[in-house]
This record gives sequence, structure tokens and C-alpha cells, in this order.
Amino acid sequence: MIDRLQELGTAALPAYEELGEKAQIYAAAAREQLANGRVKVQDYINEQPGRALGIAFGLGVFMGWLIKRR
Repeated sequence: MIDRLQELGTAALPAYEELGEKAQIYAAAAREQLANGRVKVQDYINEQPGRALGIAFGLGVFMGWLIKRR
């Protein structure tokens, strides 16, 4: 029984390593997209501060309403 478990473990190791590599690639892509999104938001805030403030206020009111509904 232990031998079978060890065989299964060694057979699953390459798949596990491949999964880890793919996860690292996806995480790096997500970090890059997040950084690009952050730059876009900062540019929008600098270009249109009034609208950005209005959007933030509206989202705050909406979220407060959702929390209060409980």
C-alpha cells in the first residue's frame, strides 16, 4: 500500500511542478495588469479630479447603503 502511494506521489510530481510554473506565470501577468490599471486610474484622477471625487463619493454612498441594508 505504501509503495502504491509513493508511486502515485512520484507520478504526480511533474504535474504539480507544471501547475506551479503556470501559477507563477499567471500571477506575473496579473501583477502587470494591476500595475497598468493603477497607472490609468492615477492618470484619470490627475486629469479629472472633480469626476473622480464624484465617483468615489457615489461608490461610498452605494456601499454604505448596501452595508446598512443588512
